[in-house]
Amino acid sequence: GETHLGCAELFLGRFDRALPRLERLYAQGLQDLNDGNSLRFLYNNSINLMIVLSHVQWLTGSPDVAVATAEKVVEYGLATEHELSLSIGLAWVCLVFYWAGRDEQCRRYSAMLDDLVERHGIVTWRPVATFCRGALASRHDDTRAKGIEDLELAVAECRAIGHMARLPYYMAVLAEALT
Repeated sequence: GETHLGCAELFLGRFDRALPRLERLYAQGLQDLNDGNSLRFLYNNSINLMIVLSHVQWLTGSPDVAVATAEKVVEYGLATEHELSLSIGLAWVCLVFYWAGRDEQCRRYSAMLDDLVERHGIVTWRPVATFCRGALASRHDDTRAKGIEDLELAVAECRAIGHMARLPYYMAVLAEALT
């Protein structure tokens, strides 16, 4: 529940509350990967904690710490051997790598996410993979048109499935690419 409160605080812009809450939870330690109770909510809560923490770290001016946390999410997510948890982790940390200009990591992990979406039908995260692919492509003159096409598709996918939390940001990136 505390992690979800931190996530709500993130989306409400209450970083001054979210950061100490998430740091306190993180300091208590991550769940044991072999703990069967860790998946009782169908995902690994340590991954959930770290993804929200990485975004708050980024938004509060600690980009290097955010990237390190994002890298740990991927490492931990792969180690869990639980693909739903990994997909949740990738859907959040791809954006951290994009913001940090870590294009290769963003490209690699969004491709992993895209693969998980296709293999398991996790349509919730399809717009994220599409967005990352488009955002990266739109940064370069020779791939900008395809990037814009993917960004438009990501916006349409968000609307189609009701994934509204990231829609304003996706639209802003699309607008920037169009200029």
